[in-house]
Amino acid sequence: PYLMQMKFSRDHEREADAMGFQYLMKANIDPRGMVAFFEKIQKEHDEAGAPDMDGTLSMLSTHPATKERIANLNALIENGADSGPYRIIDLDFEAFQEKLKALLNE
Repeated sequence: PYLMQMKFSRDHEREADAMGFQYLMKANIDPRGMVAFFEKIQKEHDEAGAPDMDGTLSMLSTHPATKERIANLNALIENGADSGPYRIIDLDFEAFQEKLKALLNE
């Protein structure tokens, strides 16, 4: 039962990735940022020397392998789901973080 639950969890994460991609598209936000996010996670994973969650190890994971998530998103982009033009998001991230911290401390 435990391994079957993990599969459902991974399937839910795959669905969440696809929905996130669709939300970005509907908002005219470049979905390649989502790919870049997962690539950054994969890079940190590789630099830490962590084992890949491919093959047998993937059965124990609650999430799909990061490489799989990157490949799935790139496939959506390559299959024409990526249409552009995209909204330019000019955000001062540090100022955003400070405002968020202030709100959370209220």
